[in-house]
Amino acid sequence: MRAGTITFWTVIGGLALVFVCAGIYPYVFSRDWPELSREGVTGTWTSTTGAVLQLDDDGAAHVDNLPGDVWGGETQSDLVEIRGSWRLCGNPPGSDCQQYPEDYIFLSLQITYDVVLLNGNEVESDGVLTNIEVTEDDAHLVLWFRPHPDSHGDPRTRFVKT
Repeated sequence: MRAGTITFWTVIGGLALVFVCAGIYPYVFSRDWPELSREGVTGTWTSTTGAVLQLDDDGAAHVDNLPGDVWGGETQSDLVEIRGSWRLCGNPPGSDCQQYPEDYIFLSLQITYDVVLLNGNEVESDGVLTNIEVTEDDAHLVLWFRPHPDSHGDPRTRFVKT
């Protein structure tokens, strides 16, 4: 039993040494995020489902026609509307908010919502969404609207600027 434990840790230690020495560590744990500015994200963003995210110059944010089950509604046919304000996060220097260490440039938006409507009925108010990531795909900015961690990679939450 003891020999197996020593062999296991020897293998793990050897793999860790190879991992770091080969220079893979920086490749795996860093990512080239697109440079972002308020002007770059201001405007209208749409998803393939017809949902619209409007980010205004004055900081107002509007989401219309988001499928209800993405937010937590019963079905896709439920529609969500969100009203609030937005700001940039994690784009040092000069971002509106900084949620991450400065050496980890992670681009995201934060929406502080006043009201969330599901099929026209208020279901939530006065909250903050922080799972809105900005990435780049074929030299186009992509905004991932993720009100819930389980919606990661859901194409209905993928917005492109129109």
